[in-house]
Amino acid sequence: MNRKQWKKLTPDEQRIHIAELCGWEKGPKNSISLGAFGHMTPMTCWHLKGIKGDWQDSPPNYLNDLNAMHKAEQNSHIFKSWRGKKCWMENMHICCDLGRQPESEPDRIHALIATASQRAEAFVVTLDGI
Repeated sequence: MNRKQWKKLTPDEQRIHIAELCGWEKGPKNSISLGAFGHMTPMTCWHLKGIKGDWQDSPPNYLNDLNAMHKAEQNSHIFKSWRGKKCWMENMHICCDLGRQPESEPDRIHALIATASQRAEAFVVTLDGI
């Protein structure tokens, strides 16, 4: 997925795409949510593949939760190779609109203070590009 495709997705679609990249899947288990005007709405639950019994109403909120993004980054394969780390830094640099190559210390600091949404975009573009 490139940046143009990412920008066309709704926030929910972006969140689901990241969740699927991180090994989350919709399961057969359902839960009931209280909707508008007190109506009960069935919802499909989510869980990590291979983990039984840990069902959630939705996957982590990667676009707004830095802890969730940090966990996603650390558990992915992009940090296991030098090439993956370099691609992630380049994509982080672009997502943060730094306008320079991420070679200097200030650029690295900007990448460290990126928002969850910026980190999510860099994460997806990197994973889908490697």
